[in-house]
Amino acid sequence: MMLRVEIEIEPIARKKHIHLLEKIDELGSVTLAADAVGLTYHSAWQMIGALGRRFREPIIKRHGHGLREGDVSITELGRQVLDAIRSISEKSSIAAHDDLQKLNLLLNNVDN
Repeated sequence: MMLRVEIEIEPIARKKHIHLLEKIDELGSVTLAADAVGLTYHSAWQMIGALGRRFREPIIKRHGHGLREGDVSITELGRQVLDAIRSISEKSSIAAHDDLQKLNLLLNNVDN
């Protein structure tokens, strides 16, 4: 008899999603934020849409239409999402520090 357990966990947000949200928060513009993270305007909005569908309320608020600075802002929920992800990242880095150090010692230090 063999028992097999599979658990698939889809990340809430990938690193590029978070970077884009941070840039939107900083720059107030999807156009400028997309440029800063190496995405097209269209790709940035697709990413925002995909991420936004994961939450109960909008994480981005649009202020009118157009390609100028100040066309979007992070909502309160968006800010809470960013804060929570930053906190999780910081705590997991601290918790995994010793294991990462051990893993580093096992790496082949030769560049390929």
